[in-house]
Amino acid sequence: KSNLKGLDISGSEEHLIAKLFADNTATFLYEEDFKELKKILDNWCIASGAYFNVKKTQIIPISSKEFCLRVANKWKSKTEFRQISDNIQIIKE
Repeated sequence: KSNLKGLDISGSEEHLIAKLFADNTATFLYEEDFKELKKILDNWCIASGAYFNVKKTQIIPISSKEFCLRVANKWKSKTEFRQISDNIQIIKE
């Protein structure tokens, strides 16, 4: 069991954490969950022999325009969650 919070779903006690389709995965995280997800994926890749193509990874902030700009600026400033990989792109809109 992880500490990932996921996305709240109105009218449900469940939280959306991941959507899987073929070889694509979308995860729904709070920004502080990023390092936790990275640990989970690293362990899963070691156990399964799988590989994540980090160059295809994109972050899409979901919230107000101000929040999205704050996340984009934080990403550019090489904060803690940016240290995971320089190859990850952040989508501003």
